[in-house]
Amino acid sequence: VWIGTSGARQLAPRKPVTADTVFSIASITKTFVTAVVLQLVDEGELSLGDRLSRFMPDFPNAKRITIRMLLQHRSGVFNFFESAAYARAAFRNPNREWTTREILRLVGQPYCRPGACFHYSNSNFVLLGEVVAQVTGEPVSQAIRERLLDPLDLTRTSYQPDERTPSNGAH
Repeated sequence: VWIGTSGARQLAPRKPVTADTVFSIASITKTFVTAVVLQLVDEGELSLGDRLSRFMPDFPNAKRITIRMLLQHRSGVFNFFESAAYARAAFRNPNREWTTREILRLVGQPYCRPGACFHYSNSNFVLLGEVVAQVTGEPVSQAIRERLLDPLDLTRTSYQPDERTPSNGAH
């Protein structure tokens, strides 16, 4: 077994990356959410054809958006990362922990009608996290921990912001 590291896990004061440095999984979180959603489909708790309105009836276009569309980035739902208000707030306070409600308030006008276009959207997975929470009765972070991280012995993986990154994490 060979292990190599390179770079800084923190810039000021400078701290090097080590074999034990923990990194944020960031957009790979989507893979974990997808895995839990598909487990719930396999268990018969959810269908890819289910409408978002079953879980979030007040969300715009919820009656026309399916779980499949959310997973495929074909819902037309605006990506909150592209919101100017989000960018200003995130740069002003990069350690801010956002609530789902705060994030969904940043969702602007849809890119297209549901199913009519592809547009990468982090908002889709915020919505899917809410679906998982409603179906399982627990936060998506807990569902991911219980269904994936613990059984797979992924002891150095955490779901942010619900679980803190260890002190040796990259910043």
